[in-house]
Amino acid sequence: MAFPNRSPAKAWFFRAAQTCWSYKPRSPVGLPHCRFRDNLRGRASGPLHFTGEPMSRLRLCIIFIAFLTFVLISSSLYAAEVTDMAGRTFQTKRDAKRIVTTFKPATLCVISLGLADRLVGVDRASRTDSLQVAVYPQIAKVPTVGDRGAGLNFETIVALRPDLVILFSQLDGAAVAQRLERLGIACVIIKPESFDDIRRSLEVIAQAAGHPEAAQRAVGVMNKTVETVKAKVGSPAKRPAVYYASPLGTFQTVSGDMLQSKMIELAGGRNVSAGLTGHFRPISPEQLVAWLPDFIMISRYCPDYVPKMLSGPQYAHVPAINNDNIFDFPSNLAPWDYPSPLAALGVAWLAWRLHPAAMSGVDMIELTEEFHHELFGKTFSQLGGDLGPLRKDPRR
Repeated sequence: MAFPNRSPAKAWFFRAAQTCWSYKPRSPVGLPHCRFRDNLRGRASGPLHFTGEPMSRLRLCIIFIAFLTFVLISSSLYAAEVTDMAGRTFQTKRDAKRIVTTFKPATLCVISLGLADRLVGVDRASRTDSLQVAVYPQIAKVPTVGDRGAGLNFETIVALRPDLVILFSQLDGAAVAQRLERLGIACVIIKPESFDDIRRSLEVIAQAAGHPEAAQRAVGVMNKTVETVKAKVGSPAKRPAVYYASPLGTFQTVSGDMLQSKMIELAGGRNVSAGLTGHFRPISPEQLVAWLPDFIMISRYCPDYVPKMLSGPQYAHVPAINNDNIFDFPSNLAPWDYPSPLAALGVAWLAWRLHPAAMSGVDMIELTEEFHHELFGKTFSQLGGDLGPLRKDPRR
């Protein structure tokens, strides 16, 4: 019998099964010697050949079943192949009990999936993040492995004996993944730079950890919030022009390639810097004036007092300033304008600001409470959340 498209080991099992069924004893006593080495190396294509004294068909079957059971149990420790967002395909343990994250969006994704108790190493920022500490207080004591900006501690990651390491695509993320995989440590690379990418990041992590059903729940919470906005706002005939002041400062904004630009579009706005490419981009004050934004949205972590920065006479005819439409992203917990499932709330808040009439039936506080309860098991207020309460730039 031929065994096409099978590895030598798989072919050996089929030959062993055939032998157990068809073997006929040659003498009444004794044990056979099986040429395992030749068969495992693929040198034999038919039933296994025995030399020496025979054993009964029953004994052969018992040995074969025991051996096959051992192999099946061993193989059950590994999940199906996973392809990450860098196009790398690999196998991970079916149930990853020790997970290391190397940047904040990855840690937020793991917590959103309900896998926080598997974290044995995290990026530096996640240990002090208000939301993550509120959801999973033990994270404050989880060892840090460095971060994307300052660099990762490779030796610390290895010493934590992880089943799975979640890495970023920029800087040395791919190089670290290669080094870890040489040591037999499974890694996934995620790129959460759009809503589709956030959903895909959740799915990749959940699949690699052996819990694909967790992604269905988290993605469902995101989708429900975004669909609420789409149902209310639709495709508006007039899209307000929006300028986003980034965490790097008033005159540092996002390109059209970044998540924040996609959020503005989903909320029914038009990102004035959508024509830029890359990541955060510096602009001149003159460029901001030329764009004439209707709204200026400020990252929660922007270091500037934006209204003061834009108080000069050269900004007098900018609609956002004339109409007092300068707003900070809300939430004293994790930001809503960063790559994580919370970005869905950021879209709802943006739409609530840009299209108040269309969103008049949406209670942002109620929506926020429900979102956190479904994703983290506690309401926003139970986690210590405060929306400000949705007031204009609170630093005025």
